[in-house]
Amino acid sequence: MSIMRINSRLKNPAGQGLIEMVVVVGMLSIFIVGLIKALTISLKNTQFAKERSMSENYARQAAEWLVFQRDDDWNNLQSRTGMIFCLNDLSDWPLLAGSCGESDFISGTVYQREVALNEIVFNQEIESIVTVSWASPRGGEEFELKLNLTKWR
Repeated sequence: MSIMRINSRLKNPAGQGLIEMVVVVGMLSIFIVGLIKALTISLKNTQFAKERSMSENYARQAAEWLVFQRDDDWNNLQSRTGMIFCLNDLSDWPLLAGSCGESDFISGTVYQREVALNEIVFNQEIESIVTVSWASPRGGEEFELKLNLTKWR
């Protein structure tokens, strides 16, 4: 009978349930940590996509404003070629040319918007490069939109 007792103890050793429980808890911990990491990355990517979409909208607004400026007064637009302007307010041209300063943001946002105007063909075509930049957890980000404006009137 003593041999049968030894065999039964080997088949169902005491503490085996505890070891199984530790293994399961370890596997669940690894799974939960992986899931949290994936969710964190997803949230960061969603935030970046939102910021990029906003920057594209601000760049498009500036491009539409530049088309209006071209249609309104080509000579005024042409006189500004070779310069960079901070366009945080699209009501009128800034008084002074120059890049945006550290505190020059589009009102109520974290975005800065600049436009560089370069004459391609004298008195016929102007290249405009609208750059919208912002700070994000990834670092400094920017979106650039190029638009060629031609004298069509």
